[in-house]
Amino acid sequence: QTALEFGQIFTPPRSVSLWDVIAAAWGAAAGVVAWWMAGGAVRTAFDRWGAARSRRGVAGWLVLAYSAFVVFYKIVPADITVNVASLQAKWERGMYRPVPFTSLGHDPIAAAFGLAAEALLWLPPAALLALGRGTRPVMAWAFTLLFAVGVETLQLTVQSRVSDSTDVLCAATGAAAGAMLAYRIRPDRSQEGDG
Repeated sequence: QTALEFGQIFTPPRSVSLWDVIAAAWGAAAGVVAWWMAGGAVRTAFDRWGAARSRRGVAGWLVLAYSAFVVFYKIVPADITVNVASLQAKWERGMYRPVPFTSLGHDPIAAAFGLAAEALLWLPPAALLALGRGTRPVMAWAFTLLFAVGVETLQLTVQSRVSDSTDVLCAATGAAAGAMLAYRIRPDRSQEGDG
């Protein structure tokens, strides 16, 4: 992180901040502690996925790949900062929108298209969770929504990204559609008694 911050000196649009280095150090330390506390369980969970051995294993790995894509899509250009002045400037530019549906504009067709596109972004992870892991639809929806909230929270610190609560509501809708779709097409649903 220190090297990246130093490199930003030579990139005019980017800002250099000691706070970013401090935040990266704290994050790295938290990662080490988390792995020390739960690394064995995580490794065991990955061993049980059995990728490429079954439909469930493949879907399990697909949900990881798709989740990585969503994070990349939502966070790039990754100009993340915890500098208070930068975050305040973002607020003053109107890039924090805590009240949903306030940024849809006056064109209903464009607004509907934008909402649908955002909802569809969150359909695959819920569907893959329900298909690949045999997760109950409600849990697949909840996991996907929790992931969406996490991504949106991280977006709060991305200087060039708008943080909009509407995206969380769209994620809830898309995840619900994905979970229901997976439940409908899952061949073993008649034996589960969930739903």
